[in-house]
Amino acid sequence: MGSQPVVAKTDYKPERTIKINHGDVVPGDKDIYVRPQAIVQFLNLDPESYTIVFLLFGEDPDDPYAKHADVDLFLTGYGTATMVADLGVFIGECNYRVIATPLGSVGRGFTEEMAVKMSVDCEKTSEEHRSTTMPRQVMRSTSRGGPGGTIHIGG
Repeated sequence: MGSQPVVAKTDYKPERTIKINHGDVVPGDKDIYVRPQAIVQFLNLDPESYTIVFLLFGEDPDDPYAKHADVDLFLTGYGTATMVADLGVFIGECNYRVIATPLGSVGRGFTEEMAVKMSVDCEKTSEEHRSTTMPRQVMRSTSRGGPGGTIHIGG
């Protein structure tokens, strides 16, 4: 009879839950404060899916060209997603946007057709982004703006 692995059971409860309703963060959750290394949960009360786009520190959330991480958090309709405040940050803040994201628009990967379409779109808007092959850097659309909030860490 072999020994069974010991599994520590720990309840990871979020310090705060940010609720999304009607495509926006509910007013009481727009500006939240958490401790360093806190678990934060996003709860979607809508049937639509959303992407939580985390902006880089210091970026203006009202700027449609604000820089953000290359990986976003996908939140399915009526779903939840959990994140953790950066393990090395004791005082900080994170602005984010909530972007409506149709379920069929994610999870397919970047296709050749998408590369061609992006090339054509870029050709119309900028000489420097003209390309007939897959672009090395994706230009973010000005439509990435949207409602959101701020998570304050520590302080």
